[in-house]
Amino acid sequence: MKDEQIGKHKGAVETLMHEKKELSRLLQIVNSQLQQHLQALEDAGLDTDQYIQNLQQEGQKQQRNNQKQERRKDSGRGQRQNKQGKREKQNSGSSRKASQRKRKGSDQKSSRAKSQGKNTSRQRTSNSGGASSQNSPGRNRNRQDQRSRRNNERNSKRGNQRNNQEQDIDEEDVDSFLEGETEGLQKDEKEEEERSSDERDFNPLN
Repeated sequence: MKDEQIGKHKGAVETLMHEKKELSRLLQIVNSQLQQHLQALEDAGLDTDQYIQNLQQEGQKQQRNNQKQERRKDSGRGQRQNKQGKREKQNSGSSRKASQRKRKGSDQKSSRAKSQGKNTSRQRTSNSGGASSQNSPGRNRNRQDQRSRRNNERNSKRGNQRNNQEQDIDEEDVDSFLEGETEGLQKDEKEEEERSSDERDFNPLN
């Protein structure tokens, strides 16, 4: 790093020395030209010293005028910036006021809408209450009809159950009756067989 910095500085020094030589050469040329022109003016009978002073004074005046103009420009820029800042502040204040007004208007509208919504909801509830009171007898009738239907269904189910039970009882009685008759017939048949066998065994000749 040090070697690189040293090389940069050496290169800069060399270039500046060449430029200085060129400038000195240009100054020599300019001075020689001035001396020639001043000598010509002196030969013509003009006071070159006073002429040079006048030129220097004019140059100083021009520099002063240029400085004044630059100062005026700077002051004008500052005033313009101040005016712009004031205008921006005024615009921001007016925009804030307008936004506040809009917010107030929107809040008022929202409050009105809420109040209207509450009133409409109250009216709806009142209307629904009236309608329910009007429809209450019809509902009571429907409920009574449903209850009567349910009672009829229950009674019909109970009657069917009873009929089924009676049918079961009748079938059992018939079965028991048939069983008793079959047993009696079997007994009668046995008795007849015994009688017939006794008659066969009985012989009057003996």
